[in-house]
Amino acid sequence: MLKSKKFFRLSVVLTLIFTMLFGTTAFAKEASVVASIETSSASASSTIVGPDGYTYTYLGTATRNGATNYPVEGHYTQLITASQKVHIVFYCPNNNRKDLVQGEVEAIPMMGGTVEKYSFLNYSNEVSDINLSNLPGTGQYRIDFSIYAIGTSNSGAVYYRVYQDI
Repeated sequence: MLKSKKFFRLSVVLTLIFTMLFGTTAFAKEASVVASIETSSASASSTIVGPDGYTYTYLGTATRNGATNYPVEGHYTQLITASQKVHIVFYCPNNNRKDLVQGEVEAIPMMGGTVEKYSFLNYSNEVSDINLSNLPGTGQYRIDFSIYAIGTSNSGAVYYRVYQDI
């Protein structure tokens, strides 16, 4: 009797261990947002529908006053790999080419290597899709961005959305 109780307990423990190590977990399909972006300049969370029909979240407004720039800066809240096929899309309305901004997204490898840089400008296209699925290697990257006002209005609103290719 004592041997069968020990055997049963051992069987339960081993089953739990193997389930946790090799088991699969089923997840429901998630929305297009993979994770959020953090920035220090966003004052209120608001959304807008862009010209492409997608909903974008407000990040902040890049401004400048003479030679002093106040960019919208931030980072993606999780590390990514190229295999995740993440896209960060910025919508920056240009207000008849008065609210011009230029931005740079940096993918910084966590284990050393070359920093990948992606630049965009909202002069002719207000929506800029930064495709991060072509990052080299298999390591993880931290994603940072800076967006500066360069137009005659000295400011420009910045919105974003994140999606993942399936």
